[in-house]
Amino acid sequence: MQKYNKNPRPGNKVTINAYQLLFIVINQRELCARLDLTPSYARHIPMLMEYLDLLQDRQKKTYVYARLAEKYGMHTSSVRRVIARLLRTIEV
Repeated sequence: MQKYNKNPRPGNKVTINAYQLLFIVINQRELCARLDLTPSYARHIPMLMEYLDLLQDRQKKTYVYARLAEKYGMHTSSVRRVIARLLRTIEV
């Protein structure tokens, strides 16, 4: 059973102080390695935003993955992998 009540999309504003920003900048390589990300994943941000919008509209995940795969010319499993990787969180 799928749950639709969780909103994974963050708010429009993120609060960060100077220390936190410097920590992220200094440790950028390590953080990207821990998240298994490369700079090339930035091209998938529009797809992620569309994914979150479709979930907000209460579309089923199977439909959303199929729609995004068709739109972005990717295999469904690749869309799932990219979305999962971009939504992954770690503690710093």
